[in-house]
Amino acid sequence: MIDNPAHRGEGKAMPPRISPSKIQAAAARIHFMLDEAGAGAGDLGLCGGASGSDLLFAAACLDPGMRVELLLARAENEFLAESVTFADHDRRWEQSYT
Repeated sequence: MIDNPAHRGEGKAMPPRISPSKIQAAAARIHFMLDEAGAGAGDLGLCGGASGSDLLFAAACLDPGMRVELLLARAENEFLAESVTFADHDRRWEQSYT
């Protein structure tokens, strides 16, 4: 999941986990790994649906026609607030989720 700037990052008690500048590289690596595994139409991808690698994985699964199931950790409205839209100023992750 992407970092919540209220809790992680420069000057915070917890260091950042992933820089926004590395999102494209992470997406490319996920695509590469699915290709290497021979994933394709009819296969199933399971993930949690949080902003960051979950949604990058879901998008990569949809490209070759895979089915995707999101396994949410709580009610959808709570999940969206706590795991998708909390730091989504440009609505990138919310749009990816929908």
